Amino acid sequence: MDRKLMILTAIVEEYINTCEPVGSKVLAARFGNTISSATIRNEMAELAEKGLLEQPHTSAGRIPTAAAYRIYVDWLFREKRPGVDRKKIDEIVANLSADRIAEQAGKVVADLTGCAAVSFTNQISVDPIACIQVLQIGSKLYTLLLVTRSGHIRNRLLYTDIPVTSEMVQRFIQVANSLLVGRTTTDITPALIQTIGVGTGEYFIELSPFLSALHDLAEAGTEKQIALHGEANLLEMPDFASDQLVQLLRFLSDRDQLAVLMDAVHDPLSVTIGSESGLAPLTGSAVVTAGYGQGRIGVIGPMRLNYKHIIPMLEYFAKAINRMLENSREQLTDDSAKSENASDMKDR
Repeated sequence: MDRKLMILTAIVEEYINTCEPVGSKVLAARFGNTISSATIRNEMAELAEKGLLEQPHTSAGRIPTAAAYRIYVDWLFREKRPGVDRKKIDEIVANLSADRIAEQAGKVVADLTGCAAVSFTNQISVDPIACIQVLQIGSKLYTLLLVTRSGHIRNRLLYTDIPVTSEMVQRFIQVANSLLVGRTTTDITPALIQTIGVGTGEYFIELSPFLSALHDLAEAGTEKQIALHGEANLLEMPDFASDQLVQLLRFLSDRDQLAVLMDAVHDPLSVTIGSESGLAPLTGSAVVTAGYGQGRIGVIGPMRLNYKHIIPMLEYFAKAINRMLENSREQLTDDSAKSENASDMKDR
């Protein structure tokens, strides 16, 4: 490793560990006094001229800039990833629910890192649809129910201007179930809803409110879901000035902004440092995110994140979630096939 890079890496890691400016004597001791303090000071001066170090006080040591953290993170990406406790992560993920992955994964990562954690997914459930039901609760008021195989129920109120008979409602239920049972909400496209409408035949106009309600249920079943945990961890970190912390917490409280931040990243593993995000509230922060299936999990904290620990941990955590979701889908498919086979045998 180049000596300047070695010194810069040592400064970054010392500052991550202590949150104190790093001096030449500390570095000399770290290198076992194989490099003199005078040589280290000269190298540090050159690194400062390149904008990689800054000196908060005249007599103090140096601290890394955002540019220094970027060089350090890029170096970590080139190096072999440090090991992580895969068994522990696998055990944690095994206890998560596929239907509540955004909420649960964020809390776990916040606890593991001591930072704020955000989890984002484009798909609430991979649960196959068990049945579509309709309940009449008034002369022109109905509730459309979508029940999944795991027992989750979603509902939508609907109002009919045109009188609807029980025969019409039964026609809708029959056609909807014939086309939707075994599928997920992501399969309910406008084209499929149109096919259901055609299947209702002469009742198409009267049943249009039911078709609209089904569309709304499908939209609700696949909307973006985002969860944030561990914001309080940021209050205990000395890195943020009070006004900077207020801006960051306001940003984190806006779920729409968080969704934009997470949805804009497409790399399997991403690290955004300081102003790289283009968002003023994140200027003094770093965001590490990893993708899984239809979602993304991220860690938000100061630029002084423990990247060497967080990057490989989050990378493996996301892969473990992905495996869990795939296994869940396969299990649901197997259960669906067994249920259909059992139903066929019963009919015979």
